[in-house]
Amino acid sequence: MTKRFLLELLNPQNGEPLPATSAAWRRVPELLLASMSLVQLRQLAQGLRLRGYAGMGRERLNNKLLKRLKRRR
Repeated sequence: MTKRFLLELLNPQNGEPLPATSAAWRRVPELLLASMSLVQLRQLAQGLRLRGYAGMGRERLNNKLLKRLKRRR
């Protein structure tokens, strides 16, 4: 079972690992937030001085951060 799971993480066509994240993952706010852990999201929210971030779940925190990041552009 574990072996099958590990094999699914590899590219099924030639067995190579998945490609590294592209520059788009660092530029596009939605992709950037999706790649961050909840702790990282809360640190970002603290840095942006977002109120009430500690009690928010991931989805609500993502939405608030997206609004704030798009407003800053």
